[in-house]
Amino acid sequence: MYTVIRVTCDDPSTDLNAWVDAFNASSGLPRLHEMRNNGGYVAEVCREPSWDAHVRALAPWVERLRGSSRARESDGVTAIVDVAVEPEDRRESVLSFDLKLPVGLLADLSEAEISCVFSVYPGDDATD
Repeated sequence: MYTVIRVTCDDPSTDLNAWVDAFNASSGLPRLHEMRNNGGYVAEVCREPSWDAHVRALAPWVERLRGSSRARESDGVTAIVDVAVEPEDRRESVLSFDLKLPVGLLADLSEAEISCVFSVYPGDDATD
């Protein structure tokens, strides 16, 4: 598994570079880096095989982004948690794979106005 935070902006009047510079300077978290093709920024949150490690690693990001949610909303800045689930992460079953989002994390994501995306990639045995 691989979890990142993506930050984008649809408001042309917002200087996303300045917003990210200010966030990076004050967050105490790994730096957001410019994405090559998407016009936004991204930072790695976790690469550990354990989903619990991802949940723990998300907590400081969500807390810091929650503190900036009003400013993000007024500036048109969007934050998204993106979790990539690779075939090797689903070793035990191809048909089902469970990732539990604790209620507290769901509440914090909601309060911080952060969406969460799960990208599940097929393995070699995928069928149409």
